[in-house]
Amino acid sequence: MVLLLTDCWITGGIERVAVVLANALSERGWGVAIAVERVADPALLGRLHGGIPVERFGGPFKARIAALREIIVRRGVTLVVNLRAHQYKKSRIIHCAVRGLDVRVVEALHAAVGFDGALLQARGLRRAWLRWRLRARYRRAYRWCDAFVVLSERVRPELEAFLGMGRLGKVCAIGNPLTLRVEAGEKEHVLLYVGRLCETEKRVSRLLEVWGLLAPAFPDWRLEMVGDGPDRADLEARAKGLPRVAFHGSCDPAPFYAQARIQLMASEYEAFGLVLVEGMSAGCVPVVLGSYAAVHDLIDGTNGIVVAPPFDAAAFAAPVRALMGDPALVAAFSARAKASVGKFSLEATVARWEALFTRLLGGKGR
Repeated sequence: MVLLLTDCWITGGIERVAVVLANALSERGWGVAIAVERVADPALLGRLHGGIPVERFGGPFKARIAALREIIVRRGVTLVVNLRAHQYKKSRIIHCAVRGLDVRVVEALHAAVGFDGALLQARGLRRAWLRWRLRARYRRAYRWCDAFVVLSERVRPELEAFLGMGRLGKVCAIGNPLTLRVEAGEKEHVLLYVGRLCETEKRVSRLLEVWGLLAPAFPDWRLEMVGDGPDRADLEARAKGLPRVAFHGSCDPAPFYAQARIQLMASEYEAFGLVLVEGMSAGCVPVVLGSYAAVHDLIDGTNGIVVAPPFDAAAFAAPVRALMGDPALVAAFSARAKASVGKFSLEATVARWEALFTRLLGGKGR
């Protein structure tokens, strides 16, 4: 039995990946269960196959350890996958819960290496101390696990540099699968952003700045923003002086992928960028700030454009302007974007997970 563990069950990238991974493993004969601390989006649970149980392990810290251990023993779990490896408490809870049990542990990092909201906002000695503490926590999580999964082989050097432990033999790279394939519709003159409205990580205000440079020259184009988050009100206030900007909140992005020609992302931190692969499946041409290593697994210069960091509004706007003014160029990039997403197929991704599980379980497989 494989137990996929996360904290709050919400409609986010990690949970969408958990659903498709759990369903695919179940179809291939693996026993699979989900463990969550709380459920914020029950509708997402409805996408799981009927035979996949969802267990809760909320409460105070020690109670969560006891509850998780009880689930592991009762379900006959032999392998736990922590989908929130960047949250140290999850790693510690699992470590305590499996003590003395014949259970393998996989830490899956679905965030940028060393990403921490408090660290980003701190300065001086406090920042140095928080970074030291975060590194120590990553090191413990790495020592406790049997395998440490990152989303790209390009992340390995970042992780090794951050931990300072030399070559990390437990690390393996398994990218996210395409969880939402969208057929392209009648394309319109739309620039699209899909993601959380969170300035700390996503820096959505940068896209408003870029749009301010582009909008006067392209009166038949518009900017569509799909997603919600803590900074939505502030971003909407900033956008009031800009023409043809619409905030749609949290909703199904498929219709927006289908109609958009260009998809924008200028995040300060990312791990993978699943929304980019979704958009590319519908022929959206991604223009992305190259602020994270895995972006080069997605975009190779023929299926989209990676703008070199650091962010500069004029430098970011330049390739977008070139695409907006050249329909033939957009069409060529769009065709290659659609063709390139095959390497992120669910089948290929699940095969990598199965190979890892089989190796950790000593060839016992399911």
